[in-house]
Amino acid sequence: MDTNFSIYSRVNNNTPIRSMTLQQWIDPRNFTGLESAIEHIRSLPTKAEQARFKMKLPAATISGVFSYRSEPNLTKHSGLVSLDFDEVGDDPEGVRDYIYRLPFVIYAGLSAGGRGVWCVVPLAFPERHKLHFEALSDDFKGIGLSLDPSPKNVASARFASIDTTYNVKRSWETYYRLQEPKPTPIHETFTPLAGTSDIQYIYNRLSKAIREAPDGLKRNTLYKTAMAAGGYVAAGALTTQEALTLLENEIRKRNIVSFNEAQKSIMAGIQKGLQTPIKLKK
Repeated sequence: MDTNFSIYSRVNNNTPIRSMTLQQWIDPRNFTGLESAIEHIRSLPTKAEQARFKMKLPAATISGVFSYRSEPNLTKHSGLVSLDFDEVGDDPEGVRDYIYRLPFVIYAGLSAGGRGVWCVVPLAFPERHKLHFEALSDDFKGIGLSLDPSPKNVASARFASIDTTYNVKRSWETYYRLQEPKPTPIHETFTPLAGTSDIQYIYNRLSKAIREAPDGLKRNTLYKTAMAAGGYVAAGALTTQEALTLLENEIRKRNIVSFNEAQKSIMAGIQKGLQTPIKLKK
């Protein structure tokens, strides 16, 4: 992933000195003296002693490029969020390995102190950073891991660290879940054909809408159909990936100007539709 974010000489120096990609950030060769500094920090017996020396390390705002390190001064979101796990017990390497295997995690490593773990997750909707973070917090809580709340702030900075066990993944799944207030669902009444399951009904309905969209209304129809798909996803009838695959396959069959623009309409429609679950009622 070649998206950039801001780098700072120290965590308390809020003016960035340059920008980097994630692969550059995790490469210790890009920071003079980092290896000896991390080795020293990890040799210290207490968190208090480690904290004092960590203040001298370079820092990064993984979630974006900033003109100055504060939320209002975000220039461009990187599409990433960095997560920290401080309380991981006596086997941080095992926790790191488990987290790295999650499909929506693109990198995981040990923290600067060596006793915690950090990871990076690509976000589907960077403009909804905080809602993504809250959903991630719930997801990790469900597997017994607690997140440091700091990265909920898009301007949160993290210390440089060294862990060359893993590189940035070449393939991953983007994280789509948002923590939303539970909306009132729509109940959609339908009469199924003999032998037709709920999922077949949904697939047929969505496919037909795109297939029969008149020229000149394809983009608008695609957006509205993606909203309906998002409603089915929110109700648990479809997964996000199933909705994306179905809609992308159907729109590819139409004569469209730009598939990239079609993908944007699909993503925006699903995002909107997630706010209103559609439950089937026979």
